[in-house]
Amino acid sequence: MDLPKYIGTIHPEEWLKQIQTHCHLKDITDEQKILNICKFKIGSSINIPNDINTLDKLVKTLKSHSTFNIFKDSCKMKLKAMKYIPEKEENYTATFLANFRSLCDDAEINDPEEIKHLLFNAYSSNEFFQNEFIKRLIGINLVEEIFKVFNEVVFEELNIIKKGTCIALKHVATGKYLSSCNINYQTGSRCQIVCIF
Repeated sequence: MDLPKYIGTIHPEEWLKQIQTHCHLKDITDEQKILNICKFKIGSSINIPNDINTLDKLVKTLKSHSTFNIFKDSCKMKLKAMKYIPEKEENYTATFLANFRSLCDDAEINDPEEIKHLLFNAYSSNEFFQNEFIKRLIGINLVEEIFKVFNEVVFEELNIIKKGTCIALKHVATGKYLSSCNINYQTGSRCQIVCIF
């Protein structure tokens, strides 16, 4: 395993975990040795003061560097551009939410209202989803619950018959199939009415 170099393209805490994992596998447990390894693996464009003597101070220093704000802003832009498209096989809900949560963690977004807004915009092209998601989120302020509601609404939306879908319905009493005719409903959907003649 090659040690990752820190150049501002990963969250400092995640980068430190990767370094610590490598050190653990090599039986390096002394914090000062790990700190020295970390300092050697920081890009030359990122200046670290010599008085940094703990891993916590190193992470705080990396978070205060301008590269970290650029990284967080990049993650926020990715979140705003994310779209949940259930028709794409590789974009199923678990993958989408895992990527979404990872970007939220990297961007240090933990405000429930901001997360609701980002999730809503990621799948706002569907009217059922919009209405159900907003309705079910009333009073929910736990991030875990927000993700749970997103999953539930997406799953229920898959079971809904969408406008334009062809289905066959048989009238039980007459045994005839229902069809539509060229007369539209006066109210409601204003779509063609259903009849058996």
